[in-house]
Amino acid sequence: MRIAAFVALAVLLSTDCCAWAAGKTISGTYTNANGCIVEFRASGKVYLSGCYGGMTAYEYEVDGDRIIVHESGGGVVYKMLPNGTIRGGGMEGLLHKKS
Repeated sequence: MRIAAFVALAVLLSTDCCAWAAGKTISGTYTNANGCIVEFRASGKVYLSGCYGGMTAYEYEVDGDRIIVHESGGGVVYKMLPNGTIRGGGMEGLLHKKS
């Protein structure tokens, strides 16, 4: 019984992980210790507030564990870490999902 439960959990987690990577979007609000708020929406938009003064919106795309934010003049790459946090590509640092 325990083995079946373990296998079922492993399949569920791997399916969720693959769905996130295949979906090419991420959603949720992430914050850092300095009050920066980064909100990813499934629409492909990301909203940053408190990071650089004011709120800014950009397009983003997901490529595996990389989140590429298309800012004017280029792109900034964020990295989704295995524990669910995101390493910011700019001054954001480590972003934790807001509960």
